[in-house]
Amino acid sequence: MKWDQLVQQKPRELVISGPTGKKQIEEDNGLHEVIFQMSTLNFLEVSSVGLADISPQINKLSQLTSLVLRGNSLTAVPTDIGRLVKLKMLDLSWNKLSQLPDEVCDDAGTGV
Repeated sequence: MKWDQLVQQKPRELVISGPTGKKQIEEDNGLHEVIFQMSTLNFLEVSSVGLADISPQINKLSQLTSLVLRGNSLTAVPTDIGRLVKLKMLDLSWNKLSQLPDEVCDDAGTGV
């Protein structure tokens, strides 16, 4: 994937999944840092690709209304997700989470 070109397109939605997505996550050792520069994103799905962690930079995606991280290897979620004030839907199913930070569970701040 050519990340710089994707950023220039100012996408509103980005889906990373399947064998190609898994390979990309492995090569980049997680989500590529350029993703956090895509300020126009309102939907981000990263599913079934073996993602092990989420960068605190996730809070830079201030326009996100939906974040789908289903079917990965997440054991923790950064508190910075709580700063995504427009977030209406957060799917963390099928991960290895044992708890969520209070900032993620606070429906007064995020609507989640």
